[in-house]
Amino acid sequence: MPVNKQLRGEALKERISAVIKSQHMEARKDGKTYIYNASSVAKEVPTTRVTLNKHGEFIQKILNSLKAERRSSSGQALADALRDKIEDLKEELAEKDRMIATLRMHHIAIFQTLHDNSIIGKELIRPILEVESEEAGECILCGPSTKRDSKVIDIKGRK
Repeated sequence: MPVNKQLRGEALKERISAVIKSQHMEARKDGKTYIYNASSVAKEVPTTRVTLNKHGEFIQKILNSLKAERRSSSGQALADALRDKIEDLKEELAEKDRMIATLRMHHIAIFQTLHDNSIIGKELIRPILEVESEEAGECILCGPSTKRDSKVIDIKGRK
């Protein structure tokens, strides 16, 4: 099995540059923005991340020329991503709140229109109740009432 000779000096820099540019092109071809990841570059070169860190200025120049960014290892990237997510969720919540307020106003307007344009229920029931009560000889709702101080209202409006 052949042993790969470890790259050093200019050969190493050329290989690092080629790998970064290759990864950058792949990301662009896939429609993504390239973010430098030392682990994936180290695997392709092949070298270690420690060696890549020693060539940090050189790598930063390449990234600047490609207008690419580094993946943050400090956790700052995660914090920034979470802040962005919070902002997005706040905007989404505000939009939903506006939608709910609008729907409430529509709901109120619908019920107000129904209320304003509906008929009084007694006008539907009174004619039927009068006819059926006349046929039965007494109020079909409350039966025969012998008390005059009853709380039942005469449906014909007589006292």
